[in-house]
Amino acid sequence: MAGTPLDGIAVAWDIAMSRTHKQATREARERGEAPPSPSPPVSKLLTDFADGLREKIAGVGGRLQDDERERLAAIAPQVLACIEADDKPVVETLARLISLSPEWIALWLRGHLHEIETRFAP
Repeated sequence: MAGTPLDGIAVAWDIAMSRTHKQATREARERGEAPPSPSPPVSKLLTDFADGLREKIAGVGGRLQDDERERLAAIAPQVLACIEADDKPVVETLARLISLSPEWIALWLRGHLHEIETRFAP
């Protein structure tokens, strides 16, 4: 996981900051406020993961139609709330999807879009 002890400390810091941000976000939402911005990761491991995830999301977005992206964007806050609440089925599904190529993720999303919208309707 971490190459050196300093890398390990950086990963631990990132995890701690992520948990702190998650709690602050939950509290802000409960008060009806905008969630705070997360701290950028300091570890190479999480920085590389975040960069890869951004690239994958961009790749998926490029394979979806405009209306599909809009429909997914409309439910994004509800999906994020489930992630923040550690909703196990949602987190596990997202973890499985992340391991797929952008082509397969887009295909899966397209095939399940109605079901996803129904599940996360505001």
